[in-house]
Amino acid sequence: MFHHLSGVLDVPVSFFFDDLPERMKYPPAAPEDHMLRRESLGLMRHYYCISDDLRRSVYELVKAMGRASDM
Repeated sequence: MFHHLSGVLDVPVSFFFDDLPERMKYPPAAPEDHMLRRESLGLMRHYYCISDDLRRSVYELVKAMGRASDM
């Protein structure tokens, strides 16, 4: 939209953002999404390959380990 409008008005796209406060010109850094990491995706893929009973046991084990590491 801004690209098209800037062509019609013969101004650079940045023209539409010149009056923004400095803090609004750049988006804040997004927190790292651990679920998008290659390691996480691999773990999930392998996790769902195991049987339901074993998967539930693994889930409970990892959940307990996570709680223990929070202490």
